[in-house]
Amino acid sequence: MRGSLRNARRRRGWRHGATAVELALISPFLLLFLYMIFEISHLYAVQNSVRMACRLAAREGVVTGVTEAEVADRVRDVLSPFVHSTDNIVVAVKDASTYDAVDSDGNPIDFPAADSIQAAIWNLPDLTNLQEADLGQLYVVAARVPYDEVALLPGVIKGLANYIGSMYDNTGLAETSALDGIQLKSYSFMRHE
Repeated sequence: MRGSLRNARRRRGWRHGATAVELALISPFLLLFLYMIFEISHLYAVQNSVRMACRLAAREGVVTGVTEAEVADRVRDVLSPFVHSTDNIVVAVKDASTYDAVDSDGNPIDFPAADSIQAAIWNLPDLTNLQEADLGQLYVVAARVPYDEVALLPGVIKGLANYIGSMYDNTGLAETSALDGIQLKSYSFMRHE
């Protein structure tokens, strides 16, 4: 009887060691998974904030006497709690009267689908003087923020992307990451009053 009790204690002690090893092997992946949940949630929250900032700035631009600089400052003010530095936020006030165009029969002209409208917006001409815009003139406030400016820990995600990329590219760590060009973008159309 004493021998079997001693063997049971020995087996139980061995199992505690195995549990610690298993925890040590699994915990980095668990922490990475939790971090990714936080990062993606934060990214969606900031994307909504960029959208809201464009809407608020466009509404502010409706008021007579507001300049393009004041509209851009409004976007930066709204986004300032979410970014590391407002210097890298690109804001543009564009003349969108092109979208009011009609053909010779009076039918509206078709424009790009929603997936390419971001590129089309940035190619619109700048609205040179919002204060003197015509009554009912269509304009758009567009903003883009680099991913690095909003990431909770920007180096972690880029480092992981570089490391994973280097596993498939035997030349060593990549100089650029797949995340380098990612930007959060939004826009809001409004008519001047």
